Amino acid sequence: MIKGLTRQIYLIKYYLQKEIHGRTDTPAVLQGKSPGIKEEKTMVKKINAEQFTTEACASDVAVVDFSATWCGPCRMLAPVLEELSEKLAGKADFYNLDVDDAPEIAAQYQVQSIPCVVLLKKGELKDQSIGFRPGAQLQAWIESNL
Repeated sequence: MIKGLTRQIYLIKYYLQKEIHGRTDTPAVLQGKSPGIKEEKTMVKKINAEQFTTEACASDVAVVDFSATWCGPCRMLAPVLEELSEKLAGKADFYNLDVDDAPEIAAQYQVQSIPCVVLLKKGELKDQSIGFRPGAQLQAWIESNL
């Protein structure tokens, strides 16, 4: 109810400003976005089983985070990997794969505990890290395997 009312208020304000001041830009609310909330841009790409084989395995160096939405340590690890993906941009591609959506891939790489970060070189398993690790440790682990 409030969301719909807020959108109507923005519409009225937009059209009044357009008529009175010749406004030409389109506000976020008219584009289906919430005003004042920034869209998150992520460097860690969420992939499915098909994309895993076409993208992660095709990458020269891929860091794949096997996780699940219900996993607390996985949610703690996500911002750490996001930060590392920015620091190591160009050296490795970062992916996130939900084990509930792709159990066959998790089984193929013998993922039995999550979070599990797997480092692949041209599709070949190079190393894996199980559990949460602080950013500095994870960065050192990734760089040692590059």
